[in-house]
Amino acid sequence: AFTERFIVVHGTGGDDTEKSATSAWTSVFLTSWRRVHYGDCVIKYDYEVTDQEIRTSNLILIVG
Repeated sequence: AFTERFIVVHGTGGDDTEKSATSAWTSVFLTSWRRVHYGDCVIKYDYEVTDQEIRTSNLILIVG
């Protein structure tokens, strides 16, 4: 999944505890990615992902 086009999808559902966990995991992922790859990756909220992106990208889902 990581050698082809991918999008990290930040889930927005759940209660406050779950939303906090999702934000924390997304932050950990991005920090780790930057440390290894010296750059950013595409991160979008779940409601921002288009049908086209669903068809053409690997989706890495992060939810709390």
